[in-house]
Amino acid sequence: MREIHYKLDAVLDWESKETLRQTLVDQAEIDLGVGNIEGEMTICVEGDEINGFEFVVYFEPSKSINSAKRIMAKFIPQVWLNDYAMDVDGEIEFDITDKILSMGKEKALRIKDDDYDSDHLWQESSSYVGHSGPFRIECSKAIQDYFDSQSS
Repeated sequence: MREIHYKLDAVLDWESKETLRQTLVDQAEIDLGVGNIEGEMTICVEGDEINGFEFVVYFEPSKSINSAKRIMAKFIPQVWLNDYAMDVDGEIEFDITDKILSMGKEKALRIKDDDYDSDHLWQESSSYVGHSGPFRIECSKAIQDYFDSQSS
């Protein structure tokens, strides 16, 4: 389940709550990157007129999402050869779907292959195995392909 918080300090006209609800849902879809993912959106209101209101928007993807298209990255081990990192056998494909979807579309699309952010996807994955040498991660095309398929 994903969630996002919005705080409003001003007193609201509660007669326009449907407009507010739709605005929160629309913004949460953008911020969570779930605009084209089926699921249930729930809005909870916390606070009061004195301290302000906080709206917590929860998004629970449909169960079918778990079996939908997955985002797979590749771990490619390397060794040093004359001060150059050279690919070696032992490539491992690993699932980054949950991590990518939890960070939202905009942030996910900024991840580049063979960079610190993509390295962390590997180091935080359940497939992680220690490797004492250099390595690279390929994931940006898989991430782009996933979001392209969601928008069509």
